[in-house]
Amino acid sequence: HKGLSTFMVEMTETAKILRQVTSQSLIIFDEIGRGTGMGDGMSLAQAIAEYSVQIPEHPFVFFATHYHELSELSREIPEIVNCVFLVKLHRGKLIFLHTLEKGSSQQSFGIEVAEQAGLPPTVTTRARKLRKDFSRFAPVKVGELEVSYSTDTVSDRLKELELVQLSPKAALDLLYEWQGSLKEGSDGRN
Repeated sequence: HKGLSTFMVEMTETAKILRQVTSQSLIIFDEIGRGTGMGDGMSLAQAIAEYSVQIPEHPFVFFATHYHELSELSREIPEIVNCVFLVKLHRGKLIFLHTLEKGSSQQSFGIEVAEQAGLPPTVTTRARKLRKDFSRFAPVKVGELEVSYSTDTVSDRLKELELVQLSPKAALDLLYEWQGSLKEGSDGRN
């Protein structure tokens, strides 16, 4: 009602929390960064998580996220401990076990939750098909390089390559080819 987007409200509240923290603070961040584009959202979530660890007052912070990639932070920052609530999928139904354990999940159950919430079966069936289609376009990491390219295309090309017999120039030419394909396929939204 104040003319602010939900994401602006989230960021305003997050800024207020980070400015007012004390040594007695318990901070619970839930899905920070989900109201904007994935790149911005994940970048903000990671930066906020990293900042939270460095606060001199050392508050106790819970940071809930579905950005699976952020679980890697625990390898770099010893103060971060990954925990996951256990769930079980039984006959297509999601069962919440209400058990918290160390570790991280590499799977989301959004469609199953939506189904249990009562979305029409035609919607969840379509969502499952789309999830399968979208998973083909996951980013592929080659060394330090991450390429958002059809994984079928990159995987197929990499499987065919005899890396031991590939000269440095041929490898560079291949990278230029992939980069050119990405630039041609770009419509300005990347």
